[in-house]
Amino acid sequence: MGVIKDRHGTYYAQQRVPERLQKAVARVLGCKKPRQVFLKKSLGTKVLKAANVCAKPVLAGFDRIIRDATAIASQATAVPAPRSSLNATEIARMSEALYGKLLADDEAFRFGGRAFIAEGVEWMRRNEDADFERRSNIRSAR
Repeated sequence: MGVIKDRHGTYYAQQRVPERLQKAVARVLGCKKPRQVFLKKSLGTKVLKAANVCAKPVLAGFDRIIRDATAIASQATAVPAPRSSLNATEIARMSEALYGKLLADDEAFRFGGRAFIAEGVEWMRRNEDADFERRSNIRSAR
């Protein structure tokens, strides 16, 4: 955490992200990576004294990002309490959804079932004719 210098002499502000918050920080930043291990930003200077002055607001920004990630992580881990009852509106919506599903399944079976039977009958007719021709060819060859 703090100010570091790269191989070209430019100073950067850098802070390591705690492991439990790395996924949440990546979400806060909108990264394509699934995890963000370090927060790092160039301070745009090669002078240590100026870098120390510029680092304070950058590190404060890092703290804001960590705080937002902590809030996201705590929401994700919070488990809602189990419910013991439903209200009348929820019961009505659930029953309507179930009834609609049953009607859709019944309609699909009725129309799909008839089509399936018709396809089966047609297949039997085609194979019956072919089988009849094959049998007659075998009998005539004897």
